Amino acid sequence: MAADGATQRAACGQRRVEGSSRCRDCEIRSRAFCAAFGDAELTALEAVIETISLNANSEVFFEGDTADYIYNVNAGTVKIFKSLQDGRCQILGFPVEGDLLGYPVGDSHTYSAETLTPVRLCRVSRARLRDLASGFPALESKLLEIMAGELAGSQAQMTVLGRKSAPERVASFLVQLSDKSIANGGTGASLSLSMSRHDVADFIGLTAETVSRVLTQLTRDGLIAIPQPYRVDLIRIEALRDLAAAEASI
Repeated sequence: MAADGATQRAACGQRRVEGSSRCRDCEIRSRAFCAAFGDAELTALEAVIETISLNANSEVFFEGDTADYIYNVNAGTVKIFKSLQDGRCQILGFPVEGDLLGYPVGDSHTYSAETLTPVRLCRVSRARLRDLASGFPALESKLLEIMAGELAGSQAQMTVLGRKSAPERVASFLVQLSDKSIANGGTGASLSLSMSRHDVADFIGLTAETVSRVLTQLTRDGLIAIPQPYRVDLIRIEALRDLAAAEASI
């Protein structure tokens, strides 16, 4: 069978992961879409799932590609984005372990996905997953829950872009990362930022210079510390939450 287009383009960064592919042994199972399966049902999933890995800066799929597969992030960070007509791109998010990629409403991907770090993914055919869902109602409910969560996240991001000042946007971004870290078992107090300042700026609708300036101000105010270029420590998390919750006047 021929490989899909995205896999062909990313072949230099992809390899099949050796070792166990048993879903019941997966460390992030409770946070992935397959959490809907019981131990007995996982056997059916294991028969149709592939585990792959990609180097940093590799394409997972492109906007417009036929959506033959969906992907679950097992490790690492991915950037998802839409290309604009003038050549720019709008960052839509930074999925991490436990997040689902490429589950569209239509038959083609509506955004592109590129790895920011080395990434390990589980890949499953959409057609095979639909077959599984027809036999396991809990899976269909889980997928609907994921889609509802993505819609809520999109609505929250619209608020960030439309109503908030630059400091409020940066604070919102840091709080979102902190909350995700806590949900994944971390403390939420020390964040490893795999994305560039430019990517952060695209995501929250600012310039990279403004993002850097706001981070410097938050550091001076004692809300955060930046001990390394790609690490941010949240010193006064409640103050950041208060700032993130504020709305700029129209």
